[in-house]
Amino acid sequence: SALDLGATGRDNTYGVGLAQAFDGLELLKGAPLDDSDLIENGGGGGDNGGGDNGGGGDNDPPPVNDENNDGRCDAGYTYFRSELVTDRNGWQTNIRLRLTDGRLVFRRGPFFNNREIQYEYCLPDTFCYIFDIFDFFGNGLDETGSYRLIYGNTIIKEGGGNFGSSESTQLGVGCDNDRSNPPGPPGPPPPATPAPTPAPTPTPTPRPTPSPTPAPVPTTSVISVLLVTDRVPSDTTIRLTDLDDNRNIYFFTRGFLADTSYMIQRTVDGSHCFDVVVTDASGNGLCCSQGSGGFRVWLDGVEIDTVRGFGSVATIQTGNCSS
Repeated sequence: SALDLGATGRDNTYGVGLAQAFDGLELLKGAPLDDSDLIENGGGGGDNGGGDNGGGGDNDPPPVNDENNDGRCDAGYTYFRSELVTDRNGWQTNIRLRLTDGRLVFRRGPFFNNREIQYEYCLPDTFCYIFDIFDFFGNGLDETGSYRLIYGNTIIKEGGGNFGSSESTQLGVGCDNDRSNPPGPPGPPPPATPAPTPAPTPTPTPRPTPSPTPAPVPTTSVISVLLVTDRVPSDTTIRLTDLDDNRNIYFFTRGFLADTSYMIQRTVDGSHCFDVVVTDASGNGLCCSQGSGGFRVWLDGVEIDTVRGFGSVATIQTGNCSS
């Protein structure tokens, strides 16, 4: 289940490749992972949440360990809490907390409908963080849902969920909207002084401008696919194909549950082009007469496209596909 890197097969630089934890678990299970397979790891939170699609790595902030729940953390850490009230379609909602360089602190969702859920962390207070909330169908949280973010003793975000497909909020140190260092009032204007008469200077000879060096293509990227099945999941097939290597990175069929959300993530070669292909043998595109399904694709956290009601087959292309 490892992702082959470098020369084909085992080599002295990458060994057998990059380990794919989800691939390995799905290979052992013989079916896609669902909420019952996923174990909360890497964050606090209520026990009434939905699926937990992964925390971060060994360098993640530790969860709050505070029996009094009074928001105190050790020196060098700041208390953070996210409070989410899901709407009537909680399975459409996902949240995550990340650093500005893209490193993941935690990711949660999809969730059960009409639930109150909270997650608590003690975050190192030397970073800027970005909290993202996503809605699969682009209508945010309806009038029954809302969310609130608390950092330290400050409510950073509070209110309804009319955010469309996604919304992001910065918190922490060094952010563009850093709340800990607000700008002060402007000072008095300096006294006016006469402008000196500039001495004539010879016109410089312009130097030739070198051609810009193109930015390097990242060595790896992460493709995320959120698949929502309809009431007849046996008709559904999904595959992720590396078009440069002409091979399937992921393929699954006839093993999905009805009206269920699946988050599929794969680390891939960032210089390659990929197709995400979903087929529906019934020809209704996971939609309408048989439910409200569809699928959405992200590349390195940036949404590429959302498709539903597509008939028999739909393809979303992503990656480095310019050539």
